[in-house]
Amino acid sequence: MAAEFKFLKVRIDKGVALVTLDRPDKMNSLSMAVRDEIEQCFTSLETGKDVGSVVLTGGEDTFCPGFDIVEVMNVGIEAFTHRILEYHLNIYGFTKPVVAAVSGFALAGGFDLALCGDIIIVSETAMFGHPEIRFGVNPLLSPLWRKVGLSKAVEIAMTGEMINAEEAHRIGLVNKVVAPGGVVNEAFEVARKLTKIDLRALAAVKRASMVAPRLDIEAGLEYEFGLSASIFQESNLKSKVEAYARKIGLIE
Repeated sequence: MAAEFKFLKVRIDKGVALVTLDRPDKMNSLSMAVRDEIEQCFTSLETGKDVGSVVLTGGEDTFCPGFDIVEVMNVGIEAFTHRILEYHLNIYGFTKPVVAAVSGFALAGGFDLALCGDIIIVSETAMFGHPEIRFGVNPLLSPLWRKVGLSKAVEIAMTGEMINAEEAHRIGLVNKVVAPGGVVNEAFEVARKLTKIDLRALAAVKRASMVAPRLDIEAGLEYEFGLSASIFQESNLKSKVEAYARKIGLIE
């Protein structure tokens, strides 16, 4: 990966891109420059043939407390809102699988960033929340309700209360909780396994996870079978199925 970043560390290992937020003096808060680098990084990784999956993390101490508040207060709201919309559309539109590795705070915009993880692995220290509601700013519901359902998402957004790692796992917000100091390694192992799976199939699952929840069962099935048909036409599926059948002894 040729690009160099000021606020991100990027390392590619065994087909996994490890992307680490690196703004320690501000607890990895999301300034405009940080958001721009995240977008640039994801754009580059999207087309990188040596990358099959991504781990997104803030390291073992803290993930991200949200936007840089001082900067937000000095930016025109119309320009800010438009730019933030583009940013979110880009990170949620990334087609390769993302495993978020979260320690410490993931709040407000940092919470939203963690939710771009298709799989979320957290440390026991992780804390999620939308405290911005208490300042009169409405949190984003769209990314959250896909993880926990509409009723719970509304509760989280309206109350602004903190959610610890155990509760986050109980409500289905995160996939796994690990001991402090081990979240990045665990996320990397999950991401490494994903690199062994066909990217087109993974992208189809990811796309369906965004589209299917807003469809009725009939429309949802039609949409997903349409994705399957396009994959069948593009890939050497038959040879893969035959190889698997031989491996498990179904055919000789």
